[in-house]
Amino acid sequence: MGMWHKYQIGNYKQCRKCHKVFSIADHPYLDMRSNPCPGCKAEDEDNPPMIKWPSLGQCSFDKIYESLATDNEEHQKILIVFLCSNMEFIYDSFLRRLTFLFTKSADCTELLFKNIEGIRRRIRLFKEITGISLEDAIRECGGGGFYNDWSNLRKARNGFAHGSEDWIVSGGKLMHLGHDKKLATIFEDLPSKINSIRSEFLNVFMKVNNFVIENCLTQ
Repeated sequence: MGMWHKYQIGNYKQCRKCHKVFSIADHPYLDMRSNPCPGCKAEDEDNPPMIKWPSLGQCSFDKIYESLATDNEEHQKILIVFLCSNMEFIYDSFLRRLTFLFTKSADCTELLFKNIEGIRRRIRLFKEITGISLEDAIRECGGGGFYNDWSNLRKARNGFAHGSEDWIVSGGKLMHLGHDKKLATIFEDLPSKINSIRSEFLNVFMKVNNFVIENCLTQ
């Protein structure tokens, strides 16, 4: 649980001036109210530059995870569904903020999000806004196979949600039955993969945010 608590919601701050995001785990003094930005050094006692990121209330995924982190295969399916929903909710908040920074218009941002629904379309919106695909941005930030792992989890979630028998959880593995009726193992150790993704995703989004700010927004 240590890694999850280190990188959970509430442990990140974003600078109002330079828009970069920093982890309190890496910059403990950010937990204080009068805290300068570690990046641009902005400081203002009356209007602190560092604000909560993402701009959401505290999620209780850790409690739900604890109750469902068992060997029960149905529990593991529920964890996949809940984790994907949680990640998409936070991705939307992250993307909404980036969209506002690029368009400089709250009305434009709201219109885009009203007309572009669904996680796949909003992943494509990331490229339309920033000029780089989310997959490439994650790779540039050292995210390795994170994007593919997240993509596979989403596919499994959709399968479970629609009652598909092509996605199977058995013996701690996530498997997929292909059109050729061959069973492929997607994750050899599903509980460990779920724990890894839930521990990583906020940190990955933080790095992507800062990469985009440095390499796309200023161009």
